[in-house]
Formats: sequence, structure tokens, C-alpha cells
Amino acid sequence: MGMSMAIYDPDTFYRIISGTDISGGDPPDTSTPAGLELEYIRNIALEANQYARPVRDAANSVSNNDVYPTGNDVAERLKIVARLIAGGLETPIYVISQRGYDTHAQQDSGNTPRHGGLLGGMSSAIAAFFDDLKLFGQENRVMLMTMSEFGRRAEANGTAGTDHGTAAPMFFVGPEVNGGVYGDNPALDNLDRYGDLKHEYDFKQTYASVLQQWFGVMPSTSSLILKGDWETLPLFTQAPVGVGSSGVPNGFALEQNFPNPFSASTHGATTIRFSTPGGPTRLHVYNIQGKLVKTLVDGQMSAGTHDVRFAPASLPSGTYLYRLESARAVETRSMVVMK
Repeated sequence: MGMSMAIYDPDTFYRIISGTDISGGDPPDTSTPAGLELEYIRNIALEANQYARPVRDAANSVSNNDVYPTGNDVAERLKIVARLIAGGLETPIYVISQRGYDTHAQQDSGNTPRHGGLLGGMSSAIAAFFDDLKLFGQENRVMLMTMSEFGRRAEANGTAGTDHGTAAPMFFVGPEVNGGVYGDNPALDNLDRYGDLKHEYDFKQTYASVLQQWFGVMPSTSSLILKGDWETLPLFTQAPVGVGSSGVPNGFALEQNFPNPFSASTHGATTIRFSTPGGPTRLHVYNIQGKLVKTLVDGQMSAGTHDVRFAPASLPSGTYLYRLESARAVETRSMVVMK
């Protein structure tokens, strides 16, 4: 069973990097059925502490630069992310949250406007985050994207607030972001029948753009993840350091595996053919959740075309991704294992 860990707040983070037990206190009384179940849960938490070690090592290898605003929850969370990035943790995606946008009442009235205050706090935190990354020399490797589960309705309600809506802006921040405003300003005289703004771009278009342009995911794989083909937006000037360039060098190619789909009981294995210009080469297989399940190639290879056989062994049926990486390019394809 795959395991992971989540850090929900700065206090938990500091407990992890100080080596403090995060399993929940003293062992429970095991003389009752409930106690036995609590002991099992606690033991799982203790085993998960092993995943805290690389987090702790990365965090303790660097110190933040003194650029963050005080009393800002978003800044405290981004401070943690900057420290882990600069410390060498290889996590590709970090997710933090800013609460408080559910402004049904008193949205922007009084001495402390809520909505404007939230956006202002987010803005100052993001500015400090990228200042910190720049001092670490890491800013070109990072892109920040905002997302929300809902927008706000255009018309105010009876309590000086706004109710849930169906459209909202998204922000992309970073040196490699192709800046500007995408789309037209929403028309307040062209709402849907519920009084909501009409979105111009489906959120899956932005996700497809990020997957393909930032993470180097092939369009076919992006379509598999997002359950359809989505037109992308030119959000980035170039691929980030460490992800791979958009240009594919001569001699680099990854072909569709054969047979595909394939059954372990019938064929036993499938063949993956690829070409490389030579040099360091890696070929990995991942499940659809992105977990590495098999390393097929990891080392120096001569220029030319190579065949690698992959036997799924005990892997369950489903869709898997195989990813070829060289020093200059990355390509991913999907395959289906059937039992």
C-alpha cells in the first residue's frame, strides 16, 4: 500500500523537522476493542514518520531569507514550501490553502474589507515567496497557480455579500509565465439564467496547459488524465529547468508499446521501443496516480534504437504511464494492462 504524509500547518511542519513524535501522544489502552483499533491507527502514523525524514533533512539544510510579512498565514505556508524547494526535496507539486473567501455577508464593508484584505495578503505573500526563491537561486524552477472550488456571484445579496458563482479568475505567477490577461473582462450584462458570470475558458484547458507546457506531459497522456482533448493556452515562455525542453532532439523517440493492451496471462510482457541520441537515459513506469512502479532503464546508453520488455508481474489491471527521459528531452505514453 502506498503511503504519504500531509503537512497541514506550520506547527506540524516545525514538529516534523524537530523530530517530535506526530503520532498523537501516549499509547492507548489496548484492553478494549476501541483501544486496539486506536493502537493500530497510531502504529500506522508512527510508520509514516519514516516519510518525514527527507522532509526534515531538506528543511534543516537551509534557512529562509527574512523577506516574509508577519501575521500572514499564506506567507507562513509559502515559507515552508520555499525552504523545502531550496533544500532539495524533489516534490513536483505543493498545495497550500487560503481560507475565508466564502464571503456571503459583509464582504467588503467596515474598516477591514474581507475580500480585498484576503487578496492583498495573498499578493504580499506571493511576492515574498518569489523574493525568497530568487535569493535561493530557485525562482526559474517554480510556477505558482491559484485555483478555487467556486467563484462569486456578480450581484450582492441582502447581507452585503455575494453568493457562490460558477466562474472565477485564475492567477499564474513566475518568471517563466507568459504574462498578460487571457480572455475578456466578464460582461455584467450577459449573465446566465442564475445570475452567474459565464466563463470563457474551461478550467481543464488551464490544467491541460500546465500538464503539457510545464510538466512535459504528452497530449495523449493529458487527454487520458483529463478525460478528453482540451485546447491549451500559451501560458509559459518555455519549459522549466529539470522538466525537459519543448524541442525534441534528433534521435530521440518513444514508440507505443506492443502489444497494447496486453494481458500478463496471455503475452507475459510487452515491448517498449525507443531511440536515444546517447548518454544518460531513464525509462520509468508509473501508475495512473503517478507512483513509480518499475524502473526499466537508468544509466548510460549508446545512440540508436533499443527494445525493452516489461512484464507486469503482480501489477493490477489498469492504465499505466511509461516515461522516457534523456538529458535534453522527455516523452510519456500510456499502456493498458489486462489480467
